[in-house]
Amino acid sequence: MPRLILGADIGGTSTRLRLTRGEVRVAERNGGGCNIRSSGTDAAGRVADLLTELAGDARAAGEDLASVEAAVLGVAGAGPARHAEVSALLLPALARAGVPAGVGRVVDDQVTAFTAGAGRVGADGFLLLAGTGAAVARFEQGRMVARADGMGWLLGDCGSAVDIGRRVLRAAAADLDHRGPATAMTARVLEELGIAGSTRPAGSGDAVDVRQALIQAADPLTPAQWGRFARIPGSCAGDVVAQSIIDGAASDLVATLDALGAPVGALVVLAGALLAADTPITRRVEQALAARGLQTTRAAEPVVGALLLAQADEDGSVLDR
Repeated sequence: MPRLILGADIGGTSTRLRLTRGEVRVAERNGGGCNIRSSGTDAAGRVADLLTELAGDARAAGEDLASVEAAVLGVAGAGPARHAEVSALLLPALARAGVPAGVGRVVDDQVTAFTAGAGRVGADGFLLLAGTGAAVARFEQGRMVARADGMGWLLGDCGSAVDIGRRVLRAAAADLDHRGPATAMTARVLEELGIAGSTRPAGSGDAVDVRQALIQAADPLTPAQWGRFARIPGSCAGDVVAQSIIDGAASDLVATLDALGAPVGALVVLAGALLAADTPITRRVEQALAARGLQTTRAAEPVVGALLLAQADEDGSVLDR
């Protein structure tokens, strides 16, 4: 009988849990993100709640998480610097949901993303990831042997949704403050934040200054939530400021890949919400990599990589543990 396995893609913005037996999808749950650095204080609690809901779905389908034989959680921010901390937060949640002790493991979400894109465990190549965060990793026989960026919103994540979102917010603020050029993105930002009225500061002291409304709406956002504005530049065709943000993000991502020296002919898996889909940034990056003689493929959803790793159930298939 095929084994019951659990895979998870736990990013800074969203989480996907999937339970399968062989080719059959038994249950799936989707929810908010869990990056302990950027998704808020109750990130791990949200994942624990999803696991509890998944357990209920499994029982309704005639399965039990106590029968899970392998579970792999691909988690944003679970690289070497924080692997132990992330594992200590999430593995007990697996146990509380009913998964037997010792069958679950946490890996960096870069590992699951690359595995999903390569379509198998043990491949060689590079991962170029741009989602909530951004990073590049080099893999040899499925093992991560080098990495660049992935340093978080404060120190890096250049070209990520968080980085782009911050650039969009600052461009809108500069427009409203007359410190920068006018941009169509400003109206989109105000609409996204539910701010009604003029997109320019009021000329009368009796009127509401829209800049203050922007400050009030933006201040409570966590860094991961800045990423919700990353799609705005791509929807503002012909806008010079928006195009400069797209160009800058694409250039930053390619520069990070260049830092690891990808040789001609190498496979580069494009992953994350900004690169796995057909976006303006994806097209710019693909053009740049093709000019370098690199092969590119857009990754499947990362939870597929987690399930492939769980199927393989080989400790040696990953380095960052």
